[in-house]
Amino acid sequence: MTLPSRRSETDLKLLRVFATIVACGGFTPAQMQLNVSAATISGQMAELERRLGLRLCERGRSGFRVTEAGRKVLEAANHLFEAHRSFQTSVANLRGETVGILRLGIVDNTITNPDARIREALGRVAQAAEGIQIAITIGEPVSLERALLEGRADAAIAAFHHHAPGLAYEPLFREEQALYCGKGHPLFRRAPDKVSIEEINRCRYVARGYMGERQTPRLISPRRAGTSDHMEPIALLILSGQYIGYLPVHYALTWERTGSMRPLLPESLSYTSRFEIAYRRARLREPLLQCLVGELREAHRAAGSL
Repeated sequence: MTLPSRRSETDLKLLRVFATIVACGGFTPAQMQLNVSAATISGQMAELERRLGLRLCERGRSGFRVTEAGRKVLEAANHLFEAHRSFQTSVANLRGETVGILRLGIVDNTITNPDARIREALGRVAQAAEGIQIAITIGEPVSLERALLEGRADAAIAAFHHHAPGLAYEPLFREEQALYCGKGHPLFRRAPDKVSIEEINRCRYVARGYMGERQTPRLISPRRAGTSDHMEPIALLILSGQYIGYLPVHYALTWERTGSMRPLLPESLSYTSRFEIAYRRARLREPLLQCLVGELREAHRAAGSL
């Protein structure tokens, strides 16, 4: 049996399950996201494949792999999701309602940045459009850009270190980054200034995986011994007293104040990241996205962050 020409809510639900499995990288990691059992996910995928008459993915001891047919179905499904969401929003707008789901992606640990005015902007969006739902996900910049291009997110806020074709970017605020060591580290007692570049280069260094070599200033080339895409694991390794690594200054301030962490040569080794909002330019006509971007512009302009 093939999928009927009329798409039902069941069809959409099964396609969304498939999209979630692919986004999560397999059945097991998708269980938590979907909040269902492995047996339920397996049954839903079997039903979708039966309805389509196609094998969408391989799963088993060799791991999870999307087939060529699965990739094409996923691409078509993303267009279908977008059209369905756009239709619902357009009908609501005709009734004079501002409703829908606003999907925002953001990197972790921006909330303590005094220059970030994201919460103020979100508050104004919620006041201006009482009928909306705001769905926020945390991710690293490259994954956030991919979600925008694939239609799984409406906007994303991060320090984007390259600009993907097809996306528009607007500056919002800045974030100072410094190199830190934790209490118990051999350099801790002499930090921040009575240490040398040579000593720093001999230290174990935990890097942000998505930044490659772009993060470290040219003055240093420390020994990479750890990697993470998120701030908390990096802070955890620094606090172990065995690693050095970069953190946002506002995020590290709590541990600095308690004497658990100190910066290393901040005058020469600190750098500044520029945070931007990214979105697909063609979608800026949509009321919810237009509202978010407008409120973010206004909030950061008023605070002098732009």
